Amino acid sequence: MGNKRKEKKSKKHKGKIMGEQGLALSYVHDWVFRNPSDAAAADDQGFLPPAARKITDSVVFELHCHSNRSDGFLSPAALVERAHRNGVNVLALTDHDTMAGISEAMQTAQKYGIRIIPGVEISAVCSPSFSYEEEAFLETKLISFHKEVHPLKPHLLILCMNDRREEAGIGEPVHILAYYGSSGPSRYEDLDNLLSNIRDGRYERAKNMLLKLAKLKVPIKWEHVAKITGEGVAPGRVHIARAMVEAGHVENLREAFNRYLYDGGPAYALGTEPSAEEVLQLIHRTGGISALAHPWALKNPIAVIRSLNAAGLHAMEVYRSDGKASGYGELADTHELIKIGGSDYHGRGGHDESDLGSVRLPLISIYRFLKVARPIWYNATKDILQNFAEDPSNTSLEKIMRFLMPNKFKGFSTANSAKDIVDLCVSSWLTKDEKEENDFDEIRHMLADTFISNCSAQMSLYSSR
Repeated sequence: MGNKRKEKKSKKHKGKIMGEQGLALSYVHDWVFRNPSDAAAADDQGFLPPAARKITDSVVFELHCHSNRSDGFLSPAALVERAHRNGVNVLALTDHDTMAGISEAMQTAQKYGIRIIPGVEISAVCSPSFSYEEEAFLETKLISFHKEVHPLKPHLLILCMNDRREEAGIGEPVHILAYYGSSGPSRYEDLDNLLSNIRDGRYERAKNMLLKLAKLKVPIKWEHVAKITGEGVAPGRVHIARAMVEAGHVENLREAFNRYLYDGGPAYALGTEPSAEEVLQLIHRTGGISALAHPWALKNPIAVIRSLNAAGLHAMEVYRSDGKASGYGELADTHELIKIGGSDYHGRGGHDESDLGSVRLPLISIYRFLKVARPIWYNATKDILQNFAEDPSNTSLEKIMRFLMPNKFKGFSTANSAKDIVDLCVSSWLTKDEKEENDFDEIRHMLADTFISNCSAQMSLYSSR
C-alpha cells in the first residue's frame, strides 16, 4: 500500500510539472509566434526553421550577441542570417553602448521569421560596500596568505587590505544588459544621451590604453585602431587587441586580454562609465528589463550582485554554452533574480567562442523572463503612443518609425488618419491578447483629426482643424 501511495503521489507531481511546462510553453510560443499570418507566409517561402512551424518544447532564445556596430565581426544582417541557420527563434542584439544595429537586424529578421528583442549592453561602474561577513572573510583570507608568504611584514597585509577596500570604493566595471519590447525604449532620447556619453568616453579610454601599452613597449598607432574600428563605431578593447595581433605583439586576442587588457590589467583603463545604479534607473524609466552580464568575470560578485539587486536588477546571466556557471544559479535564487544566459557571440571565429544559439535556456527561465518583461514592454508601448498623440509632429513620427519596418507604411496616403499609425504600431508591436485591450482607444480619438502627408516617400503630418 505504501508503494502505491508513493507511486500515485509521484504521478501527481509529474502531472503538475507537465501542466506547468505546458502552460509555460503555450505562453512563450504565443509571444514568439504572435502573428500566425506572418509565420505562415515565411513558412511558405521556406524561411522558418522547422522548430518555428509547430509548437515544440525547443524555442531557442539568443539573449547576448554583438555585431560590427560595436566590437563584433559580423554586420547585423549577417548576424541574423547566422542565427537563422543555427535555429534561433528570438535574437537580442546587445551591442556595447549602442542600438545602431537594431533597425538592420529587424529588417533581416522579418525575412527569416526571427523575432528581434532590441537590446544593448551598457558599460557601468558598481561601487558596492562590503558587508561585515565579507570584510571578515576577506581579512581571514589575507591574513592566512600573508602568514605564509610574508610572516615578518605585517605592513604589507595592511596595504593589501587598504588596496582592496579602495578598489571597492573606486568601483568595479560591470556590464548591464537592457532588453526592450518591439517598440523600443520609451523616452529614447534619455537612453541615447547616456549611450552617446559612454561612447565619447571610449575614445579617450582607448587612447589611454595605447599610452599604457607604449610604456609597456607594445606600441600601437591610433590610426591602426581607428581603421579596424570603422567609421562611426566607438573603439573597444577588442579593436585594440586586433591591432596588437596584426602588429605582431601577441599571437591572438586571448593573449592580448590575458596579458594586457583584462579588467584591472596593465593596459586597462576606465572611460566615462556611469554608475550601475544610474543605468538601472534609466533602463526602468525607459521601459526595459535589466540583467547582469557574465557575473563570473567580477572580482567581487557577491557584493556587486547584492548592490545591483537593491538598485532594481531584474535578472542575471547564469547559463553558458558549457552549462550553468557554478554557484551563480544559487546567487540568483538568493536574490530572486531571473536566470538567463547567452553566447556573447562576437564572430571572432576561434574554436573557444560559443556560437549563436549554443546556450539553450530552460523553458521555465524564458517563461519567467517574459512574464516580467511583457507588462513592462506593453506600458512602454502605451507611453510611446501617448507621447505621439500629445505631440503629433513630424519629429514624433520619426521616433515611432525608428522601430517600424519601412515596408509597413506602403499604401499610406493623405486619406489615412494618424490614428491609422497607432493601429499599425499596435498590430506590429503587440500580441493578440494585448491588442484586445482598450488602452489605445483614447489615443486613437486624440489623433482622429491628424492626417498623413505622404510625398516623395517621405511622410509628414498635418491637422484638418
